[in-house]
Amino acid sequence: MTFLIAANALTREGLRRIQAETVYHPIALASCMDEIASVHTHEGGMPVYIMDADHDHDESCRQTGILKDRNPEARVLMLVEAYSARQVLAAFDAGADAYLLKSVSCEVLLKTLDLVLLGETVFPAKTLGTLRNKGLAIGIGSADVLSERERAIIRCIVAGDPNKLIARKLDIAETTVKVHLRAILRKICVKNQTQAAVWGMRHLPPDDGPAEEVEAAC
Repeated sequence: MTFLIAANALTREGLRRIQAETVYHPIALASCMDEIASVHTHEGGMPVYIMDADHDHDESCRQTGILKDRNPEARVLMLVEAYSARQVLAAFDAGADAYLLKSVSCEVLLKTLDLVLLGETVFPAKTLGTLRNKGLAIGIGSADVLSERERAIIRCIVAGDPNKLIARKLDIAETTVKVHLRAILRKICVKNQTQAAVWGMRHLPPDDGPAEEVEAAC
């Protein structure tokens, strides 16, 4: 079940047409979250919200946080004309699952939605370097709090690898990757994989071996 939220009517119509013949055809269009608050999702369905965050980025983040608190299984994809490192971080702190520029192709938008439904997180890779350069304080602790396997997974996240690829690289099940990820987030006190990637760039030593060389030990 897909919901489109955009203040601009042309943006809503454009997105509706892009998705009309796909599995992501919208069941509701709105200029703001309040307009679809009364729309009930079908039991067992996973709601997907595509949100234009340009009109009011802070409010979009606030609404994303509310959505995630009410239904952690909901997926939120935010669209922007341009982004800053702090805006990206604010979006993922709020629980956004994907953050895309409006300049992406239709194919990229649909592929991103596919990944989001699989539980992946999609964000601008270039932002990681910006976050590191700005020296944002993310998480606590040192690499010593992580096992070799967990450090290998962090390096894969820094490289932008999705969970399926991490599982193949380390020769473990994807469900095992997810178990490790939950442990990693708890140990380093971050909220999501975006923050974990930034933490990894700031805390992992440069001579830490490549993920592919870590012995399978799960």
